[in-house]
Amino acid sequence: MRRVAAAWLLFIGLAFAQSLPEVPASEVQAFVAQAQRGGRAVLRAGIYRLTQPLTLNNPVELVGAGSNQTVITSTAEGYVVSFRGGGKSSATGLAFEYQGKAQAYVVDVQAGDVTFSDVVATGAVRDEASRRGGSGIIVRNNSVVFINKSALFKNGLEGVAVLDKSQVVIKDSDLSENVGSGLSLYDDSAGQVDNTLFEQNKASGIELFDQSRLTLENSDLQTNGEFGLYVADAASATARENSIQQNTFSGVLARDQAQVTLENNDILSNKEAGIFCLGLATGFIRNNLIEKNATNGISVSEKARVQAINNLVRGNAEFGLFADKEAVVTASQNTIESSGYSGILARDNVQAILERNLLQNNGEHGIYFVGNAGGRAQGNECKQNKLTDLYLGKTSQTTLGENACKLERQP
Repeated sequence: MRRVAAAWLLFIGLAFAQSLPEVPASEVQAFVAQAQRGGRAVLRAGIYRLTQPLTLNNPVELVGAGSNQTVITSTAEGYVVSFRGGGKSSATGLAFEYQGKAQAYVVDVQAGDVTFSDVVATGAVRDEASRRGGSGIIVRNNSVVFINKSALFKNGLEGVAVLDKSQVVIKDSDLSENVGSGLSLYDDSAGQVDNTLFEQNKASGIELFDQSRLTLENSDLQTNGEFGLYVADAASATARENSIQQNTFSGVLARDQAQVTLENNDILSNKEAGIFCLGLATGFIRNNLIEKNATNGISVSEKARVQAINNLVRGNAEFGLFADKEAVVTASQNTIESSGYSGILARDNVQAILERNLLQNNGEHGIYFVGNAGGRAQGNECKQNKLTDLYLGKTSQTTLGENACKLERQP
């Protein structure tokens, strides 16, 4: 995966800002008046220090000299700038920085269709008591936001928060080092993300709640403090061609009634499972590389339902595919190899349909059914597993077809 060019803005923009000239107060006041009237407002290089939040009630086009050259900053409570005029607005070549201590968002989009290009938003402060502030950009009230080649970092909660029925499209950007997540979607909001970096956020790279929806492509979610991608409630996410690696918990977590579709991703070296589905979550997992995770490649628990098709699940520390409680799993055409323990473990009351999988070089069994686990195993091939290829516990309810696996039953 590509590390997007916007990441450099995190460092270059702030370094340049230290030596930028102060824009005189009279010129700042003239800019504020022009921006509030609406239309096009051009800002030269320098630091524009606002004495109060800038509320924009008309469509406006803010044009700076570059996010490492033009900085709009404020210490006033609430926000640095708020777009409320409806219609189409934009901000290009600007850094927005909050420098106060009271609760504040950096950019507050209350209405309209707003495009941000070559923009930095940093320094938002969260007040947990009032549950206000903290987002680099907050989008609400059915607004539509497009973020391109921008950086949202070191905010007190999310880099970007999207609420209500709002929509966000993020491309070629960097949402990293925030105290919360890089991106959070709530309510009935929707997001599309392409070629964007989510790194070292203290919570997860991306979080989805309520009935929100996300399409995620060509992006890196790495070294975040919790999960790479966290999907809860009745939210849904489709993730394709991403790298999700080295996160502190699982690479992907789907819980409650969430739905995830994961295709052609690299899910690597996370410090718990590569993918974890639980509750009533459903997962469709196809054509992924799931490798070297610290527990299981794929974990399925409670009443979750998962289909895993044509994945390479390799070198995970415990099981390649682990299913327990009342989970339902269909696994076909996967290669599961070099697991620390068994390639596939189905236990408790799991129902597992296993067809045409290759299980090889696993540290214990190729396939292991224990407890009252049932289902069907047919057309699977097992090679060079350290213990038995296919082991059935005494009370397992599994139906066996033709498998190229040595069978052992518990006495």
